[in-house]
Amino acid sequence: MARPKARNSHTTALEVVEGVDSFGKTAIVTGGNSGIGVETVRALAVAGARVIVTSRSVEAGQKVTEQLHADGSIKGAIVVKQLDLADLQSIRNFTRATWQRRRAQNC
Repeated sequence: MARPKARNSHTTALEVVEGVDSFGKTAIVTGGNSGIGVETVRALAVAGARVIVTSRSVEAGQKVTEQLHADGSIKGAIVVKQLDLADLQSIRNFTRATWQRRRAQNC
């Protein structure tokens, strides 16, 4: 087995997922419509994961998703869902909908 590359504070998210196959995996990224969240979404989707981007503004999340797809390197699906972490009811709604969808897929 090949030895993993050394990582440091200059390692990018894309370097971390290099050679990683994430097909069949689902990742939830809170704050995926700005800053480091965008790069996290990009890296996970390039590795083939299905990425759920959560954002208070679905429109902002959709805009970022369109920009990420424009570069052509995205292999996994990116889905945008509304989630406001400051609102407990929003968290409940997101969790309920996500679990119901997962249960339906596994039946």
